Amino acid sequence: MINTPTNIKTIDNKKISKTKINLRKLFVSPYGATIFPIFVLLVAFLLPPTLYEYYVNEPDYIFLNFPVVFYVSICLFFYYCGIFISNFKLVYKMNLFNKIKVSPFMYFGIISFLTIVLQVIFIVVFNLYLRNTFGISLFIVPFTGAGELIKVYSLELNIPLGLGAIPTFIIGFEFWLLYHLYKLSNTDYNYHKEFKYLKLSILISVFLFISENILTVSRPALIVFVLGWVMIYTYFNKGRLFFRLIKLSLIIIIIFAITSILRWSSTREDFLNLILGRLIGYTIAPYNRLALIIIGRLNYNLPKLFYLFPIHKIPLTEMVINPSFSELNFLYAYRALASAHLNTSYNMSTLFGSMYESLGIASPIYFAVLGIIGNRLFHSFKGGRTFGVVLYPLFYASVALWIVDVNYFIMMFFYFFYAFLFLVIYNIILKPKDYLK
Repeated sequence: MINTPTNIKTIDNKKISKTKINLRKLFVSPYGATIFPIFVLLVAFLLPPTLYEYYVNEPDYIFLNFPVVFYVSICLFFYYCGIFISNFKLVYKMNLFNKIKVSPFMYFGIISFLTIVLQVIFIVVFNLYLRNTFGISLFIVPFTGAGELIKVYSLELNIPLGLGAIPTFIIGFEFWLLYHLYKLSNTDYNYHKEFKYLKLSILISVFLFISENILTVSRPALIVFVLGWVMIYTYFNKGRLFFRLIKLSLIIIIIFAITSILRWSSTREDFLNLILGRLIGYTIAPYNRLALIIIGRLNYNLPKLFYLFPIHKIPLTEMVINPSFSELNFLYAYRALASAHLNTSYNMSTLFGSMYESLGIASPIYFAVLGIIGNRLFHSFKGGRTFGVVLYPLFYASVALWIVDVNYFIMMFFYFFYAFLFLVIYNIILKPKDYLK
């Protein structure tokens, strides 16, 4: 039978639709996370030196620097190899006794309510300690453009019982809630009146999380959360990936602009210079430092353990691994950048740079190991297992943030792992009733 033009058009539409789905799956995979550092590298590689030097106030060494591109490509190649050879799935199952069956609204609503309560506790306790210790208010100082004070003073606050770590601990729960919210939206439960209330409670929790991190000028937690959220949303929802990436970029820029204004606008610096200068300084400038590391003109001289294991203390314990991590990192970086005649306001050198300083030519092996870990977590995420649902969005965000010189997956791992353990215990006791897959 000869295809009519209508049939041909239908076949073509199916091919296009299939291509879009494949792109969506690629984007949420460990491969897709590398889009972000690659894009920033390309911008840094092609950005005119005069523009860079005007906003960052230092010489441009990354412009058309092919050795840096070659080195990063080798690291990415090994990372992709690690993903490719990791072809087995995590298996997790625990059925010690019959679970109590409750409605999805009750099952997920309890965790949503818990996140709301914890965040209210954090905001109240943080503000009380800030006022009692330094005499400033969390609800006033950031809006005067002096949010840098909040950032600096928060490092010196001794908030007990681990309450100061609530914003980071909460992210794992938020990922778990968003994952199941979008999964439920693709079932018949989407038409149940309870679903609206569940969605509202989760959105309130998300709104509180974004608000408290803006007030505390905590960009890392915000960016990790937004990247993980967009990845989860893309996994469950079809759509035009290109426009979604544009929206994601705009959201990140808006968050960066708001936190930058709250943090530094008291300096009376022109808003355009303030935002563009900091944006280039935190995205492209790290590759400029990488260029000098590759040619041997910049050396931070930090102990290798600082980069390989960027955890200075095990949360909720007295076990200290890297004492004074932040202080030493700043001190060593300041000296190294000053001797290289670079702007000391921007000390990051990308994860590629920190690994090169730590492992040298063996650093691609590190990225291969990350590829293996990422693919394991991705299989667990796709299988709906709690371990992957909580930890894969963190891993995805950490890869997207390779422009930073520390691995956020390792840095935040324990907080997310604690959230995972809590959910494991919770899942042993309760089970959602009529949770259609």
